[in-house]
Amino acid sequence: MTALSTNRRRRAIRSTLAVGAVSLGLAALTGCDAPTPSAHFTLNAGTESAEADHDCWAGGGDTLGAERGQECAASEDVPSFTAKPGETFRIGVDPEIAEGGGWIVLVNDLPLNEPYTSTYQTVPVDTITQAAAQADSQVAQQGGQPTGGPARVTLVKVVDGFDMAQIATIQDLYEQAEGVWGARISTDDED
Repeated sequence: MTALSTNRRRRAIRSTLAVGAVSLGLAALTGCDAPTPSAHFTLNAGTESAEADHDCWAGGGDTLGAERGQECAASEDVPSFTAKPGETFRIGVDPEIAEGGGWIVLVNDLPLNEPYTSTYQTVPVDTITQAAAQADSQVAQQGGQPTGGPARVTLVKVVDGFDMAQIATIQDLYEQAEGVWGARISTDDED
């Protein structure tokens, strides 16, 4: 009889320890930030993945707001590539980015497309460098300082129901941004 009560006591202790370990594990996980969706940038054999900073991803239909969206787009902590004319820049995104309103590619804040809802797109490097030159020209015409140097490629996840025809300024676009990722592309002829 004592052997039976000893086994029950051991089983009760093991059960209590198991429940405690599970509870502790769940408590530890609730303190962790969930990963944000990623964008993957590829030029030739070089692939760089960028996870949005937690403060550059609103998700769930929420928006970052114009000011925060522009701050995220201006981040210097992004993958950098050196390209040659004629090469192709590839962008892959997690499905969460492609769903809903989709995503837009900007070059120096100049939109290149209507929202994509696919998880993969290619953009010729020549298109990126031409868009960067056009954006710099527009800035100069407005009396601003052109960026020159590497093109700033920004990927913007937009909210469901986004309508490019309703966008008058870059602030309007970032007002509807759920997330922002970026990369820099320079060409061999840039210093």
